[in-house]
Amino acid sequence: IMAFTGMRPGEVAKLKGEDCDFGRGIFVLTETKTNDNRFVPMPLNIKDIVEKRVKAIGKGFLFPSKRPEGHTSNVEWHYNFHTRIKRLEIVRPNLTPYSLRHSLITRLLEEDVNIFKVQKIVGHRDLRTTAIYTHMTTKDIISAIQKHPLIRKHTDPENVLQLIEEFIDSLEL
Repeated sequence: IMAFTGMRPGEVAKLKGEDCDFGRGIFVLTETKTNDNRFVPMPLNIKDIVEKRVKAIGKGFLFPSKRPEGHTSNVEWHYNFHTRIKRLEIVRPNLTPYSLRHSLITRLLEEDVNIFKVQKIVGHRDLRTTAIYTHMTTKDIISAIQKHPLIRKHTDPENVLQLIEEFIDSLEL
């Protein structure tokens, strides 16, 4: 859920069955870091999995714990995350559950999703906070400069054709 929504670990930990609005395709977050309720789009690629989970657990926490709060704590989240990373033999320094949030924000911005929309999805009050998560890749910088009219005018037609072919391939039609 974190990888496809950008939710914070604590927000996912506190998700309950009743927070999943399958009709509208959203998660309704009422307990957030900023104490602002927000709606987070529920990506289609996880909707069925979440729906099965909700049917299995009912209205309780999606990720229950024996702790007094009833939901998974940040310590448990980190432990489970690192256990899985180790089991998958992924070796990457400083990888945390927050890396999933960071990655989603970066990928959305790389795909030219409006930063204000990204801010709304991830629940940042200040746009500068969203901007902190951005990382420009070489591909983004090359793509940006190629949008300049004088540069685009002198682009080799074979390069243009290659870019079109790469774009069509990326659509996976």
